[in-house]
Amino acid sequence: MSEWAFNVRVGALLKRHLYDMGIASIVYDAYEGGSYGSSMRWLSTTMHNDGVTLALELHFNSASPTAEGCEMLYYHSSESGRRLASSLQIEVIAEYNSKNRGIKALNRFSRGGGFLVKTKCPAVVCEPFFGSNNTEWNKHATSRNRLAQAYARGVKNFLSKSNGLVA
Repeated sequence: MSEWAFNVRVGALLKRHLYDMGIASIVYDAYEGGSYGSSMRWLSTTMHNDGVTLALELHFNSASPTAEGCEMLYYHSSESGRRLASSLQIEVIAEYNSKNRGIKALNRFSRGGGFLVKTKCPAVVCEPFFGSNNTEWNKHATSRNRLAQAYARGVKNFLSKSNGLVA
C-alpha cells in the first residue's frame, strides 16, 4: 500500500478526532503543481489563504526490513515546530510503545524540507513507523484509528500549551 493510500484514511480519521475535540482542521489530500517545488508553493499559498495555523504532513518511513521506530521532523529554526514534533512524538510512542528515533531538525535542502520551510506555521513531517518492516507495517496497517487518535492528542496538547493557538 502506498503512503498516500494509507495516510489519506489516517487524515480523515484525524480530522474527525480533532473535530470531536473542538479543533477545526482541513485535510489537503492532493497537491497542485508539476514538481515538488511548485506543489509546495501551491500548498503554502493555499494554507496561508485558508488561515492554517499548524500543519502535519503524514508519511511513513521505508528502509531495510529491520529498520524500526517513530520520528517527527521539523524545520531547524522553528521552535514551535520543535514543540509540535515533540508533542506528536510523545503520543505516538506512548500509543504503540515504538522505538523512539527522536524528533529531527531538517533544513531546506533535507528530504521533506521543502514542506517545512514553505509553511509559515508550525509544521511537522510525521514518520510514525517503517512500512518496510513487516512487524511495524502489520501493527500500524490494522490500527490507523489509533494513529489518528495519537496525532489528535499530540495536536491538542501542543495547542493547550501554546496560549490559545487554534488549528
